[in-house]
Amino acid sequence: MESYIQEAAENKTQIIVFPEDGIYNFDYFTTRDEIKPYLEEIPVMDNYIPCKIGNYDTQLVLTTISCFAIEYNMTIVVDMGEIEYCSLNDDKFYVNTTTKCPEDKRFQYNTQVAFSSSGEVLSKYRKTHLFPVDLDVFNYPPNYQLSYFKTDFDVVFAQIICFDIFFQFPSVELSRLNITDFAFSTYWNNFGTSPLMISIQLQSSFSRATQSNLLGSNIGDGFISSGSGIYSKGNPLNYYINPVYKTLDSKLIIADVPIISRYSDIEDNIKRYEEENVMKNEDIKSNFSSPISFPEHATFYRFNATSNLSLTKTLTNKDLVCNFNLTTLSYENNDDNNLYSLVSYQGPYFGNLLSASLCSIIKCRDTSLDSCYLPTLFTNENIKFHSWNVTANFNKHSTTPYFIAGRNKGALLNSDQIYSSLSDNSVSMYNNNYDLDLLNIVLYSEYIP
Repeated sequence: MESYIQEAAENKTQIIVFPEDGIYNFDYFTTRDEIKPYLEEIPVMDNYIPCKIGNYDTQLVLTTISCFAIEYNMTIVVDMGEIEYCSLNDDKFYVNTTTKCPEDKRFQYNTQVAFSSSGEVLSKYRKTHLFPVDLDVFNYPPNYQLSYFKTDFDVVFAQIICFDIFFQFPSVELSRLNITDFAFSTYWNNFGTSPLMISIQLQSSFSRATQSNLLGSNIGDGFISSGSGIYSKGNPLNYYINPVYKTLDSKLIIADVPIISRYSDIEDNIKRYEEENVMKNEDIKSNFSSPISFPEHATFYRFNATSNLSLTKTLTNKDLVCNFNLTTLSYENNDDNNLYSLVSYQGPYFGNLLSASLCSIIKCRDTSLDSCYLPTLFTNENIKFHSWNVTANFNKHSTTPYFIAGRNKGALLNSDQIYSSLSDNSVSMYNNNYDLDLLNIVLYSEYIP
């Protein structure tokens, strides 16, 4: 870790963000007791500088990172494990919630912590939307809050972790409160979504949807969990994805990020929001009922992207209507791997962890029809799409739409290669006259019935 901080300091970096689960290596733990020795209590109080206290025995991570922040004069954001002890008869933790102290008398959280360049703990954020494997070792926070911190270079950053990015709360709500910069730690499984939504695609699409700057840090253990980047209003300023399976290839990504000006009192906005919207963990939890796979009952239309193709198609699924228009250029080897699928879907997603509406164009893994259910990273680069347009009738139950698009090996499209439009009853994303290979196009929105 220190080598990356040192390299960042040599490049006059002001803030660095580290990935989710990177400090305690989540893959090695399957029980609460196994991970417990790697968890620390994380106080948040005025002028709390762990480095000056020097409690290495019980707060090794907090103290070490605090000292790094001072030594390298840098704001540092890390994801770490937190422990909070409780009593079975003590209700002080449980305001506005039905959560009770666990039987082992401790809460365990997946927590992102921000340190100032003077080593002070600025803020901590407990992951709101836990993935099923998280629940083996971590708890939902009893009460949910919108977390942010202000740096000494006068920029306010919101804090989100991994799966949070799919949801309206807290991610999009923070942007609506006029926060324009996000620190995002993640352990993203690139083959965990169907249709395919790669880490860097979600990062750039969130930045585009919220018109914000996002610093996205992924764990990077080969392609399955690779993909980090820095984005401004959807435009990738610098990003990296490792296309090789299970090959560690860590990178430090650095970029100059423009300041986005919005004039509002952020603290007053958040205080007002929290007073009006008391979020309890029973409001957030959902029941995970099935393995992650392609959503059941989706509507498909498979086609071969042949030379000089012109295709117009409408697919419906429940109340969702998806309209597709696309054309290809002339190319040889028409019998090569050119199978794609159009998808329309509205309903439970990620095994009932949320509900979603989505319209998608996806590359199938090979020439078999069943391969359209399987994610792939590779396209036939001979096939160039001259234009495409995807329109959805996202209604009042749909939240802020994400515009997701990718090319061969997960390469991103630049912001000037994706156009979008929104009206009261429809959302569109399109591309004209760029002649690009195409891996996937997804119009996504969380659906709140």
